[in-house]
Amino acid sequence: MENWLPIKGFGDYAVSDEGMIFSWKSGIYLKPQIDYGYKRVNLKIKSKSYRYNIHRLVYSTFHNIEIPEGYVIHHKDSNPLNNNLHNLELMEWSEHSSYHNNGEKHPMFGKKKSLESRKKISKSLKGRKKSVQEIINHANSLIGFK
Repeated sequence: MENWLPIKGFGDYAVSDEGMIFSWKSGIYLKPQIDYGYKRVNLKIKSKSYRYNIHRLVYSTFHNIEIPEGYVIHHKDSNPLNNNLHNLELMEWSEHSSYHNNGEKHPMFGKKKSLESRKKISKSLKGRKKSVQEIINHANSLIGFK
C-alpha cells in the first residue's frame, strides 16, 4: 500500500513512498521531468517555482531529515528512475562517487581517452562553470559513452 506524507515547506504538495508527487491545490499528480537521468518536479510557493529531485524528496520526507551537506541519495538498484523509498539510501558523496566511478561496471574501466578526445572535451568546456557530474556526462557524450 502506497503511503503519503506532506512535503516539508510545501504544504500544497504530498510525496508517496513510491515516488509520486501530488498537488492538493490542483488535485493532480505532477508529471516529472527527466533531467540528467533523474526525475524532477517543480514545486511552487506563491508564484516562485523550485526544482527538486524526486528521490531526495522521498528520502528526506519519509526519514524526516534534511540531507546533510556532503551526502547524496543512492539508488540501490542503480536505476535513477526507481524512486521507491526501499530503493534509496543515504551515502557520503565520496563513497557514492567511488561506488559508481570505479571498477568494471564503469564504462571507462580499462580505457584511456585519446589525446584528440581530451582536446575536444577541454575545448568544449573552456570558460564554462559546470558541476562535476555535468562535466562527466558531457565528456562521456563527446567520446561516445552514455
